[in-house]
Amino acid sequence: RARLTSVAVLAVALLLPATALFLYRLVGAPQALDPANLAVEQATRHGDPGPAMQQAIATLVGRLKEHPDDAQGWALLGRAYQATGHADESLAAFKRAHQQATDNTGISVEYAQAIALAASDHRIQGESRDLLEAVLKADPQNQRAL
Repeated sequence: RARLTSVAVLAVALLLPATALFLYRLVGAPQALDPANLAVEQATRHGDPGPAMQQAIATLVGRLKEHPDDAQGWALLGRAYQATGHADESLAAFKRAHQQATDNTGISVEYAQAIALAASDHRIQGESRDLLEAVLKADPQNQRAL
């Protein structure tokens, strides 16, 4: 009985790490450990969006010049600028989106956020607060506005 217990403990001690490595290789993301990928992720996280993001923004700006009434496109541009740390450009894009889709509560909440992020104190007050209150009046359960 003691020998059976020892064999079982030894089997678990050997099979558990081997199974974990196998499953990580199968469904995990081993490329995430690559130092080159880590450098790109850190650069993106620290405000250097990289050429792919800049190209995507430039393409979207070009498309919006051709279709300036695309509220969703303006909102997408606002999100892209926000992600790259360009608060003023994000505010301008969300303002344009909000002007074209005043009844879209999602865009209203994002516009309120952009106003707060562009402010020097980053506080939700004034127009951004009014926008959020209007969204909550229309949709009291809106989680982002809450």
